[in-house]
Amino acid sequence: MEKFKYYLIYSIFLFLVTFILLEIGISALNLAPKLMPLNLSSFRFSQNPKIGYELIPHYTGEKNQGLLDFSGYYVDISNSNGFRDIERPIERNPGKQRVVVLGDSIVQGYFVKNYQDRFVNILENKFPNSEFINMGVSGYNSLQEVEMFREKGLTYKPDLLILSYCLNDDESVNKWVYPNLKYLHKNKNEIDISTFDSGVPIWAKSGLYRLLRYKIFAKQQRHEEEENKFMTMVETEDDSLSELVQMAKENKFQIAIVIFPVFDDLLNYQYLDKHKRIREIANKHSIINLDLLPHFQSCQNQIKKPLFEDFYHPNVEGHKCAADAIEKFLITNNLLTN
Repeated sequence: MEKFKYYLIYSIFLFLVTFILLEIGISALNLAPKLMPLNLSSFRFSQNPKIGYELIPHYTGEKNQGLLDFSGYYVDISNSNGFRDIERPIERNPGKQRVVVLGDSIVQGYFVKNYQDRFVNILENKFPNSEFINMGVSGYNSLQEVEMFREKGLTYKPDLLILSYCLNDDESVNKWVYPNLKYLHKNKNEIDISTFDSGVPIWAKSGLYRLLRYKIFAKQQRHEEEENKFMTMVETEDDSLSELVQMAKENKFQIAIVIFPVFDDLLNYQYLDKHKRIREIANKHSIINLDLLPHFQSCQNQIKKPLFEDFYHPNVEGHKCAADAIEKFLITNNLLTN
């Protein structure tokens, strides 16, 4: 019995010494992938496969110019959800209506240096008795926007949800952000800590574990390399709006859609079929909608100034034009009062 105890203690001691020496060697030689928050500018992977990627909360880092040209991407403010907005408490402000605005880089304010110059913030100034919560994420399509609202927006219990629709929202996920995040995940000697559901498990802090799990036996982890089918889906608006309408019924809020045009040639416009398609889908689901095309055409004729920075993104003047049209639309349809 004494001999058995001796061998047991000796085996445990030998194992611990070997383990410690391996950990020291692996760390010294930098053999194991590091635990790092993998991000691309202010974006990171989302745990929700329907969302794919999301904004990093309180992001203050530098833009990653090495992989993406974020020449028009500004991160002047970032709240606890990662959105380019001030911190919005969950608790309602008594006497104020609450509006959540969903959308992509137009809502987030691509090419707009000051976040207060976006149409969402202009509307909040026009409606002092209403709170406008900006949940725009660059590159999102309809599927991502609605799923993100389910995950992060419902808790705010809005009275009105405004969905800003860009004509490329019928496409699959953004062709730059998500694929480049995948590239970083595959080619960097790092493990994205956002892939852990509830913090980094203690065993993942072991260099030996990470070396075996993520390098030596990586080929056996085939599920990690599987394509996220949600990121390749196109024309998701019909199903997504159906889900949104159901959420609205269950949570008692109204929905409105505003449709932004493509800005390559407003006077000789070539995309009317796309406008017709999204309006038909909105009408099918009894969602009130505003097509901003004639308003931008009118603004262009009146102010004689550029309204956009590229084909999809309005500049500050364009945001003012959109805000004026949306203000009238909201009042006319008794969605808000100012």
